[in-house]
Amino acid sequence: HKPACSKMKRRQRKRSKFTESTLRNQLKARVENEAPPSRNSTAQAKQSVPVRTFAELPISQKTSTALEAAGFVHMTAIQKEAIPHALCGRDILGAAKTGSGKSLAFLVPVLEKLYRLNWDSVSGLGALIISPTRELSLQIFEVLRAVGVNHSFSAGLIIGGRSKGDKFAGEKELIISMNIIVCTPGRLLQHLDETPQFSCENLQILVLDEADRITDMGFDREISAIVENLPSNHQTLLFSATQTKSVKRLAKLSLVSPEYISVHEGSSKATPSQLAQQFITVSAHEKFDVLYSFLRTHLKTKCLVFVSTRKQAQYLFEMFRRVKPGISLSCIHGKQGQPKRMSIYYDFLNKSESCMFATDLAARGLDFKGIDWVIQFDCPEDVSSYIHRVGRTARYKSKGSALLFLLPSELKMAELIQNSKIPLRKVLSNPKKVLSISQRFQSFLARDEQLKYLAQRAFSCYMKSVFIRSDKSVFDVHAIDSTALGLAMGLPGVPVIKFGKKKKTETKAKNVPHALKELFSHKTSQSQSSKKRELTAADKLILKKNTTVYDSSRVKIRHRDKNQDDDEFFAVKENHSSSSEDEDGDISPSSSSNGVQQTEAEMNAQGESTKYLRKMNEKLKEQDPNDQIADSTRVKLMHQKKKMKLKQKDREEEENPLEMAVTLLPVGDSSSEDNALSESTESDTEESDSVFSFEEPAGRHGSPQTADNNGVESRKKRKRIRNDEDLEERALSVLKRRVH
Repeated sequence: HKPACSKMKRRQRKRSKFTESTLRNQLKARVENEAPPSRNSTAQAKQSVPVRTFAELPISQKTSTALEAAGFVHMTAIQKEAIPHALCGRDILGAAKTGSGKSLAFLVPVLEKLYRLNWDSVSGLGALIISPTRELSLQIFEVLRAVGVNHSFSAGLIIGGRSKGDKFAGEKELIISMNIIVCTPGRLLQHLDETPQFSCENLQILVLDEADRITDMGFDREISAIVENLPSNHQTLLFSATQTKSVKRLAKLSLVSPEYISVHEGSSKATPSQLAQQFITVSAHEKFDVLYSFLRTHLKTKCLVFVSTRKQAQYLFEMFRRVKPGISLSCIHGKQGQPKRMSIYYDFLNKSESCMFATDLAARGLDFKGIDWVIQFDCPEDVSSYIHRVGRTARYKSKGSALLFLLPSELKMAELIQNSKIPLRKVLSNPKKVLSISQRFQSFLARDEQLKYLAQRAFSCYMKSVFIRSDKSVFDVHAIDSTALGLAMGLPGVPVIKFGKKKKTETKAKNVPHALKELFSHKTSQSQSSKKRELTAADKLILKKNTTVYDSSRVKIRHRDKNQDDDEFFAVKENHSSSSEDEDGDISPSSSSNGVQQTEAEMNAQGESTKYLRKMNEKLKEQDPNDQIADSTRVKLMHQKKKMKLKQKDREEEENPLEMAVTLLPVGDSSSEDNALSESTESDTEESDSVFSFEEPAGRHGSPQTADNNGVESRKKRKRIRNDEDLEERALSVLKRRVH
């Protein structure tokens, strides 16, 4: 029976293959027959019957059953318009409100195109879906798993922040066998650079979701680099909630004669009709009180609170966690690790009563189920940011509410929102139900230094975020009462914030001929030379009125100090020297010539100092920058050599300490005292250059001839000591010790 069973299985496989191929051919023919007329073509086409449900579309049975099982029966406006054109293989540029079902508008065509082409694991990568954030990519991947559960395609989620080291190496092996990839731009570009076997040569369809957010986050270069690596005959689907200039620029890069679909272009409202929107004007000192009171009165709801910076989100979470409003709290921002962000995201999805503080990271594309209130604690940057924030509630056919907090200086934003087809009404707070929490904030900050530092950082980041906003008619940092805001946050004093002006950077000429570059550099050098030259130190000294007085007094002090030092240095020697030393005139402390020189210096100090400064200033002007650098290095080397000499002498002195043997002489015996002193000085000077060790003389009395010779030699060596500046202090200390 085994051969018979194997034959039956082969026949069944052939029949299944035949039936699947016939079904694919039938689908292709049906798609061609039911194709809607192109808006770009001028030729007349058959009028297509509008479809309302997914079952009416020319799609496979596998996809239709999965859609029905997931609860998708009726199509939204963007799905009715986009899916028929996408099934025909046309490029699409779609714009629709947030929460209108754009994900299914491109996931269904992706699955159907690969199914009709009989795509398998050997065929390689067939579809590429790029989204700006990790959370949105994860959400798209979950919908893809639900809709494509009956297909045999291999799909992968490639996002940054979770695969490191060995995990990234394992990701390299898996990405080669994927048919559909959902990813972020940075992670995909990393694999294109580092994974040699990863190729996009067979790509059939490219999807860019939330294209405006992709450009706002600075992924323009990544997207252009990715598009360059793709084949030219692929289909592109681009979807966004708002159509900006950057989106149109991206469309020109990747789309070829696209079908422009904007289902809400002619509607009277830019937001869903089931969304109730209001704003409240609050002062800086009661902003936190109103938010706390609102949460206390809405305990059975699910709220999403948007702030400008991640430090504010972290600060609000830490402070409200301590004051305990009675509702579960969470916080999500871009600095958190990917596993933590995913756990917070899923935890918030599963709760029916919760409050989450978030930055604009959660403002694009994420589908938070069951959100009742979207509270914008800080003013949005523009109307587009406001639309994306409030789009987290009232999704598809559910109802929702939005509340906007505005400072008195930010009321212009309410006018801009109302002028953009958005119904926004003003509400007032009930002062009887507003609870003050500023004192509790102050007590928390007084006990916790880290929390106080977090509050200071949150305050400064918020003020800087207001300062860098482009629309100065709405965002005026000087109009905000910073003192009241700091007290409301619990800070005893407002941190000092420096709002520095941006430096004007010179534009660099790229791809310009060499002659034009030289001309440009010549013009810049002329403009710089035309500017006023800064005064040097020599110029400032010349311009001083009291320069001559200071110079003359400095000359007097210099001469006086020099004479005093000479007197102190030689006084000991004169007291114990003979009359022959005075006759030589070698060691006279004060002579008539010195007195004449001192008076001449006093008379000519004023003129000489100014002349000297002018000459030095002229020499400095004449010197080139290279000469100045050489002079400065030469001076530095000279000082370094002097320091090294002093350190070496100090080491020698420490290694060979002075051993002084002083002889106690009778007071009345003057001759013996002179002989002893002369012999001791002779021995000092002879051995001063070697190890600076002094010993007691062998005999107390010597012959007169030896005494005279010793006196002459000692006088010559004392002259040598005077000329050597490094040995003056040492000789002075030795002589003082001997006298003592």
